[in-house]
Amino acid sequence: MQRCALVFLLLASLFLLPGAATAQNAAPVVVESLGVTIHPPAGWNESRMAGNEKSLVAYVHTDTESQIEVLGTALESPEVASVLFDTFHQQLSNSDFVLFAGPKESQLGAYNGTLTEYAFSADGINLRVSVFSFVQGGAAFFVIGYFRAEERDALYPTFEKLVEKLAFS
Repeated sequence: MQRCALVFLLLASLFLLPGAATAQNAAPVVVESLGVTIHPPAGWNESRMAGNEKSLVAYVHTDTESQIEVLGTALESPEVASVLFDTFHQQLSNSDFVLFAGPKESQLGAYNGTLTEYAFSADGINLRVSVFSFVQGGAAFFVIGYFRAEERDALYPTFEKLVEKLAFS
């Protein structure tokens, strides 16, 4: 049941509810509690998706409805990060997301982390999901790109640039 709910929310947020709480020409999002500033990608609208308190912001591509979401949470200790990351990826695997590439230690901009890619198909929609997870300043972050498979390569550079432009205080 939890798997079905996760899959439904993912697909609904990507392709069924494109107008849900979006704002054009978004300003940078500043999350003081985690010391991060997130700069919006050009041509993408800010979207606030209800129901996930760890979601700092999501951006929706105006033409394709692909999304890039940034999640973050303060860590009680550095050791908690690996448990958090492992649990997140296990939940994706348990929800029929198929490992496509990785996990691979990667550097995007100034940030060292792990890049993992998944494939997911439902109702004739084929997705590629890119997940970059890393720790910065006592907090764990996930940057997640949800792309239609055929659009992933064209939109992935925006995913990388969003990570590269993250600013920490």
